[in-house]
Amino acid sequence: MDWEKYKAGVRRRWLWLCGLWILVALCFLLAWPAYPLIGGYFRLTWPEYFGRCGSVLTALALLIAYRTTAFVSSITSAGFNTTPIQATRDRYLPWTNRFERWALIVALVGTLIWGFGDIVLEKLETCMQVDARSVAARNSLCAPSSVTALAHHHRVFVTSSIRVTRNCNVPSRT
Repeated sequence: MDWEKYKAGVRRRWLWLCGLWILVALCFLLAWPAYPLIGGYFRLTWPEYFGRCGSVLTALALLIAYRTTAFVSSITSAGFNTTPIQATRDRYLPWTNRFERWALIVALVGTLIWGFGDIVLEKLETCMQVDARSVAARNSLCAPSSVTALAHHHRVFVTSSIRVTRNCNVPSRT
């Protein structure tokens, strides 16, 4: 066996694995900024687009798991028990163990996003809209023009010397 060829093959497979992890990181980082381009082209809402991103993450994680397994089998094959090969194993095996664990985690997260991401985001959007409406209603009640409407609603006599504070909790005297 030619040692230099073996070493170059190991290095190439290692760079391939690192490139896949960079691609996963880019998917995480570019999912939100790419939404106007991709989501607009396919006419997807944000929750639908988010779910599609989960499928991409799952596919990349499965590819990483496959490539990691292939890499491990290439450096731990039987019959390769020379000192340089053992040094290569010692160098890469701890990282491949981490890659396998992280690939499993990314696959699980991607699957959860793929399956439930759109539902969760739709619920969050609904909650945020309800919260925004309640804040708008509270702010409209706190506006100076509606102080008399608020007073008549609660049957409270309000003189010009009382103003309602910003958070609508307690009237304060000026």
